[in-house]
Amino acid sequence: MSKLIESKEKRNQSGTTILKEYVEINGVKQGLIIETKRNDLPVLLVLHGGPGYPLYPIMKANKVELHQLFTVCYWDQRGTGMSYLSDENKSSLTLEQLISDTVEVSNYVANKFSKEKIYLMGHSWGTFLGSLTASTHPDLYHAYLGVGHVGSAKGTEEESYQFILEQAKEAGNQKWVSEIEKVGFDEQYYKNQEYNLIRGKYTNKFGGGFLRKGYSNYQGLKDVFTTRIYTLKERANVFRGSIASYQVLGEVLATTDLVDEIKEFTIPVYIFQGKHDRLTSHRQALRFYNEITAPKKNFFSFDHSSHAPFIEEKEVFFSLLKKEVLGM
Repeated sequence: MSKLIESKEKRNQSGTTILKEYVEINGVKQGLIIETKRNDLPVLLVLHGGPGYPLYPIMKANKVELHQLFTVCYWDQRGTGMSYLSDENKSSLTLEQLISDTVEVSNYVANKFSKEKIYLMGHSWGTFLGSLTASTHPDLYHAYLGVGHVGSAKGTEEESYQFILEQAKEAGNQKWVSEIEKVGFDEQYYKNQEYNLIRGKYTNKFGGGFLRKGYSNYQGLKDVFTTRIYTLKERANVFRGSIASYQVLGEVLATTDLVDEIKEFTIPVYIFQGKHDRLTSHRQALRFYNEITAPKKNFFSFDHSSHAPFIEEKEVFFSLLKKEVLGM
């Protein structure tokens, strides 16, 4: 169940209404940021990645204005940012609970804007959560959109490890090769912090990270800490929540193959995938897409993007939303 606790509204110079709301979702206070130009626009719920890393600060820093097409709701998932959990509630951070939360948030925003159905878009980890929700609760959604789609996280990691090792060897840099070979890859990779640091470092270096040009930890800090709609505590809780969420949910992400979990959607499915993505590989996303059935489905490849085609090929991304998803 959901219940509004607090809502603050402001309108910016371009006429966009921005709502910051705290809503009780399944017994826990959680935060939403809603942007809209008109209440008659279709509603889009965005599920961020991580797990536990809100997308709103990155979208604002890069001027990705989904509210030009939708009334868009950015939800900080249970456990992070505006929805950081108190100690007594931390045991509730499970995949099953997050699916239930997604359903309740979907119902909340649909009711708020008097819509029978909404659109659901996941990014990265959000595609894991979103595809499981949309395939089991299709009555809530017009369509499901996945950006940087998970197939098998383990499969992506194995591909990415081989990619960075090959790139280091081609560069003829023995120091890089040694550093990568030292950590190795095995099925317990998600528990190995040294592996994750090295894989992240070289994936970023070789153009397969969040952005092809690289996305440093400093830039991530800057994007979050300059997001003024968050309180200072909420900004800090993005990073605290990201660490805590991965510690709890990293294993289920790493050991689950979505191809085994989802066979059918009864709503349209649209997948947007960067060809250079090494965080959720193009191969794994296409593998997932090829295995599912849906009344309508499309797979859009972005030749010049890694993990964030809505930033790296923004105009193409928005054109596809307008033409293919909304039929404008």
